[in-house]
Amino acid sequence: MSLQITKSYRSEADEQAYTTFRASWPHDKCPFCDHEQTIVAERPNFLILKNDYPYYAYDGEKVAEHLLVVSKRHIRSLGECNDAERKEFVDLIAEYEGREYNFVLRAPDSGRRSVAHHHGHFIRHEKQAMATSEDSML
Repeated sequence: MSLQITKSYRSEADEQAYTTFRASWPHDKCPFCDHEQTIVAERPNFLILKNDYPYYAYDGEKVAEHLLVVSKRHIRSLGECNDAERKEFVDLIAEYEGREYNFVLRAPDSGRRSVAHHHGHFIRHEKQAMATSEDSML
């Protein structure tokens, strides 16, 4: 089986599904505020969501799990967070880093950012997921 990754790091099928979703989504609506999501964890100011259109590969490695950390308030950037939100955000990054997730955050005006609602990506590579599960078996 050949691996075909698009410029967005998704499999071709997931990229097509994501492109269709984005094209059909009303421009005056926010996919995080106005779309039902699978919540993995909830904190006072942030949600950890399962990414419906996950990356297949990132940094040249296969992705085992791709989660999103999304502010409950509709804001565009980290700079708009209040002190409590900033602290919680950094605490979440530290927590998930401890679970072997990489963290990716794009600038508000980045051409690679597809949603204008503050969010970041927790990406766990397959090798990291395997190492963590092996460690828990000891």
